[in-house]
Amino acid sequence: MSTAATPITNAGVERPPKEVLAVPAATDVAARSPAQATTNRDKALDYLRALVTGLVVAVHSLAAYALVIPASHPRHSWLAGAPIADSHRMPGVDLFLHFNDNYFMSLMFFLSGLFVWPSLARKGSAIFLRDRVLRLGVPFLFAALLMPLAYYASYRAHVIDPSFEAFWREWLSLGFWPSGPLWFVALLLAYDALVAAIYRIAPHLLARLNRLASAASQSPAMFFANLMIVSATAYLPLRVAFGADSWVKFGPFFFK
Repeated sequence: MSTAATPITNAGVERPPKEVLAVPAATDVAARSPAQATTNRDKALDYLRALVTGLVVAVHSLAAYALVIPASHPRHSWLAGAPIADSHRMPGVDLFLHFNDNYFMSLMFFLSGLFVWPSLARKGSAIFLRDRVLRLGVPFLFAALLMPLAYYASYRAHVIDPSFEAFWREWLSLGFWPSGPLWFVALLLAYDALVAAIYRIAPHLLARLNRLASAASQSPAMFFANLMIVSATAYLPLRVAFGADSWVKFGPFFFK
């Protein structure tokens, strides 16, 4: 597959070093030419990115055929996760949805974060953040402005008065600006900004964390066990305090 074959392969990622999470020297990363970056692409990661993107599309497409439809908004049914449900349901769809929902969004964050360190080392925090704002922030704002048009189709299928004027009044009464699946893009940009700030303030901290992660190749079982312990320690108290489906909303930004 050539590097210009698909949008996935044009995403601008480079092949990680021999150890995926190993830390390259900043001078080595900066010295790479565009030609070297192209030849260092890892096709396996390109295929994985394409696969997980396809899974996201499949999950959202099949939600309309699930036996158990995602819960509706308490006051606005047209804001439900699957606002349009087909009258013919498909057994087995729920298993597919719930299985993939356990990992695929985390995998998307992981694949994006995998290349943050080489990019920061090559560009520096300011240029890195500028590029992420152009790649993520600008499309997010543009799509968020168009989001009412996407929700209007769902609104017409759920209400007595399907006029756009009635829809717009209800939209403005929500107190937030639904952005649909764009929540992922906004959260990804927020993580990028956080990492860029840490790199700016304490650049050696990220290097130490990456060296620690690189030790996974020496003892993968121990690394995995420690990772699960740290993850559970961070997640479970929040799970108990806020629940599994609690969202923080302000404007077009949604955080789960």
